[in-house]
Amino acid sequence: MKREPIETFGHKDRRELMKDGIDLDTLNLLSQFFKQTNQEKRDELVSTLKFEIAKKDFPNRMSWSDATAACEDLGEGWRLPTKDELNLMYINRVVIGGFATKIYWSSTEYDNLNARYLFFYNGSAYFSCKYSTYTVRAVRDIK
Repeated sequence: MKREPIETFGHKDRRELMKDGIDLDTLNLLSQFFKQTNQEKRDELVSTLKFEIAKKDFPNRMSWSDATAACEDLGEGWRLPTKDELNLMYINRVVIGGFATKIYWSSTEYDNLNARYLFFYNGSAYFSCKYSTYTVRAVRDIK
């Protein structure tokens, strides 16, 4: 059975707040406020980071070379993020939104056979064989 995501406000989710006596109209107003605030934070973050982040991950995991090609195929300067850019994306993942708690490829090569990745579950970074398949989110420089 697929579970629907639960919208959270601070440390409580929607169901807990309703048990505390907060009505649905108030929750909907809070939801609109947080969405607007997060969009403003996203806009500010993008201008600070100096690179644009795709709104969504590619739908399928892929090897490093396939990931590099898929990003480039988007055109207009899209590419895999560097390990440092990927780390900034992890630090700001809540503001950016849409990230899974999975491993993401970076463009940073460790050697001819391995490349760097970042695990968005806990922020750990390491390297892996380029033939492994991981999640991909494209970026491009802001002109």
